[in-house]
Amino acid sequence: MPNLPDLSRPDAVLAVVRSGHAETSWPEGLLSRSHFVSTDDDTRITYEQWATENVDVGPDAIAYRLVRSEADPARIPGCIVFIDLETDGAETASAWIDSVFDALHGDEDPHPGGISAYFHLSLDGKRVLNYAGWTDAEAHRKAVEDPGAPGVARIETPEWHKVLNTPGVRPLGFKRYRLHRSVDVG
Repeated sequence: MPNLPDLSRPDAVLAVVRSGHAETSWPEGLLSRSHFVSTDDDTRITYEQWATENVDVGPDAIAYRLVRSEADPARIPGCIVFIDLETDGAETASAWIDSVFDALHGDEDPHPGGISAYFHLSLDGKRVLNYAGWTDAEAHRKAVEDPGAPGVARIETPEWHKVLNTPGVRPLGFKRYRLHRSVDVG
């Protein structure tokens, strides 16, 4: 099985997420390229890490900077959930990301399936991408379908209320993926 990309690598200054699978060429500055297939097999995306901001993004891609993350390094995700949001700008996005971490840290009984959260902000500040690692797709499905169950974030807390009701933040959806293949220059 291929290895997931190391999202915390210090030499990556930019992440590019592309619809579909990217070309096989390897441009200068590209550090890693990971291909994901949705768990329902209908969508493919590519997550690239770059050592430079001089990247030809194209209409099928969005360039992001990793802005905040938290992960349990002892656990390896079996499912990656890409969660996409649109915001009114970088300031709103940053405040919203901070509120998510406040809510997660205030949760006394976090879901055991959640492993990591890597929040990315688009270069124009209007999109947020959370690359979230879960034990498996079923754990994430249960967390989403039954938000009041034991071990699931309590959305009635003030912290989660703030996350869910932040003005200027519009959820665009999420999709569950499995890693298909990954190449890393080390």
